[in-house]
Amino acid sequence: MLLATSGLALAQSSDANVAPAAANKQAREIAQGDPARWYKEDATAGQRMRSRQKEIAAALDEARHACRRARKPGAPPA
Repeated sequence: MLLATSGLALAQSSDANVAPAAANKQAREIAQGDPARWYKEDATAGQRMRSRQKEIAAALDEARHACRRARKPGAPPA
């Protein structure tokens, strides 16, 4: 579990690992300000599980993008 957690931390340490389409979407969302849902606590176990699954999926996306980027010849290290 600790190894998986440290892997997630590494994947999230740089925005360079975010796909360009996702980065553009993030920039638009940031420009609009914080969504109200960020300040609403997950009250049920189901809500917490969905939030965790969403965070895990985002971290996996970033890690996959970093791997693809690292495999390209002449690509800068992530």
